[in-house]
Formats: sequence, structure tokens, C-alpha cells
Amino acid sequence: MRYLLMLNSFKGTLTSQEANEIVKDLVLFHDPTANIKEITIADGGEGTLEAMSKMIPGFFVMKEVTDLYFKPIKAPLFISHDHSVAVIEMASVAGIGLKKADMGPDIATTYGVGELMKEACHYGVKKIMIGCGGSATHDGGAGMMAACGVNFYNIKHQSFIPTGQTLKDIVSIDFNHIYPGLRDVTYHILTDVSNPLYGEHGASYTYAEQKGADLKMMQLLDEGVVHMVDIIKKTTGKDVADQPYMGAAGGLSYGLHVLYDAWISLGIDLILSFEEARKAILEADVIITGEGSLDEQSLQGKAVMGIVKHTKDHTKIIALVGQVKGDKKVFMDLGIDEIIETNPDHLPFDLIKDQAKEMMIEAWHNAMRKRG
Repeated sequence: MRYLLMLNSFKGTLTSQEANEIVKDLVLFHDPTANIKEITIADGGEGTLEAMSKMIPGFFVMKEVTDLYFKPIKAPLFISHDHSVAVIEMASVAGIGLKKADMGPDIATTYGVGELMKEACHYGVKKIMIGCGGSATHDGGAGMMAACGVNFYNIKHQSFIPTGQTLKDIVSIDFNHIYPGLRDVTYHILTDVSNPLYGEHGASYTYAEQKGADLKMMQLLDEGVVHMVDIIKKTTGKDVADQPYMGAAGGLSYGLHVLYDAWISLGIDLILSFEEARKAILEADVIITGEGSLDEQSLQGKAVMGIVKHTKDHTKIIALVGQVKGDKKVFMDLGIDEIIETNPDHLPFDLIKDQAKEMMIEAWHNAMRKRG
């Protein structure tokens, strides 16, 4: 049997590569003759740099930039060998894995993303790819825009860097001093969600709770981006906030689209478009994929359902996931043949985060015993 392992990262616990290695040992334990191929994947969030580095020859450099709380942080930047492409993972500077327990998205910034973009320009790249997933921010990309040279002014005509809670304080915006090198680059956003920026199905009411927001903060964040969007429309004439994908990474994709008309695609679709991935999918008898949670958000464009979409009908698909939220039948009707939960009791993340590997092993063995 030819097995293809394509597990996404289990946010905050296991990388894609680590999850693949664990499952490889499990498959071989039950099927010693298995022919196994592993592909590191990502959908725009955590692990995007690692996955892209497997597909594009290049090198990593570490840069000191600003984290989500305006503190210094060393973050990786991937540059292709021919210096044509740079890849940035926003989660490495403003991701949920860096979030402090007592701090919410209202005070977090994407400023460090803009700093990484400027650093990439120093290598003469022609394209910058930005993974917009796994964020802990909700500033509509204002921090990134400020790092790129956009000036935000309050009622006293003081320049400031807005966060989610201070978007409401913007009175005017000056786009005339954007860092010159950034204008000569093509931008490609890799995301795992298709939500618009604001409204009932927008970024705040869909994702801010998992970043630490209560209902009152969600409303504040949503009103803040609506306020900023209104000023940007009056200043630039651009009206794109209600388009799909603008809500990715707390609106970072919106800011990138306003500044640079960034091209947007689902991160998993890009990874699976590379020849190595396409060929492996065609040759596999069994594909084992997985991620932390299989839920309504998975249907938006996350890794597992993206892989299902690209797989031929006669290939068996096994999804090894932390937990399923909702009806398993919905996902199985869409093409998953078997779902194995590592945390079926939905225990709190803080209780199980150090046991991810052990729980994965136990869940797999239990599933194999049930098969007989």
C-alpha cells in the first residue's frame, strides 16, 4: 500500500513535519510493508515557511522586528536562491502561539509583518508571499501599513500606530510616504479563510473569540475596522472590505490589498499545486491528513478539506484530528473515509498541549484495534 502523509501543524503542539513522522511510525507498526511518502504542508498559518521551503530552493535569515505587543522578536524570512521570491509567515511575529493569556487582539499589532516586508525588499525580490493565518491580531492591517510608511492621525493630528482598540481614533490617513522599494513588488497572500473583513460573518465575530475577545470586544473590533474602512474609502476610493478573504489574519489581507492590490489564494491550494505534491496525490492509495480541529472553519479552506478537494475518488482519506466540532457525517459526505480524534473528550488545550504526541499515538492504536 502506498501511503501519503500530509498532516498540517497541530497549532501550538506539533509541526507538520513532526506530525508526519509520528504517523509514519504508527503506519509502519501496523503495516511494516507500507510504502510511505511525506509532504510538509501548511494552509497559510503556522508552518507555511517550512512547507514552502520544501518546495522552493532557498535559505532562511533571521530578522529582529516588532512582535504583536510592540516588543523585539527574532523572526524568520525565507528567500529563494535566485532572490526572486520571499516568504513571510505572519504567525511568526503576531501569531496565536505568541499570545499572552491575559492579552486580547484589541492591543495586538501587525507592525512586524510590514518590517519583514521591508527586509525582504533588501534582497531585491520581485514577489513577496505572506502567510495570513494563525494570527492573534485584529487591526485590519493598520500596523503593517504603518510599518510600510502609511501615517495615521488622531483628532490632535498626532501620528500613531492603531491597534484594534484604537482604530476608532483614526481621523485621517496619509498614503503619500510608502517605502519606495515596496511598490516594485508583487504580493501574494496565502490564507485559510474566506471571510469578509466585518459584519456578522466577518473576522471579528468569527475568529476574535479564539484570540481572547469577549462579545463586547468583538463589537469594538468590528466597529473599529468599519471606521477605518470608511476613511480609507474616502481617501483612496478603494472599496474592497466586503470581498471574500479580506478578513484573513484579523484583516491583514485587507490592508495588503488596499496598499498593493495583493493577489489572494488559499494556502493549501498553492502547496498542492507544486509538481511533487500533485504527483504524490495521484500515486497514493491512502492519504493521511489532519490538523488540530475539524469544524465549520475547515470548510472555508483549511488543509484537510483542501486535500480532499484535490484527491481522486478511489483514494482512501484518513483524517487524524485533535477534535471534531459538529457532525462528522458532514465531513465524511464530502470525501473523508475515516476520522480519528486524538482529543475526543474536547479537553481544554492547556491540559493536553504537552501530551499531543502521546494522545495521537493512543488514538491511532485504538482505531486500529477497532478495525480488528
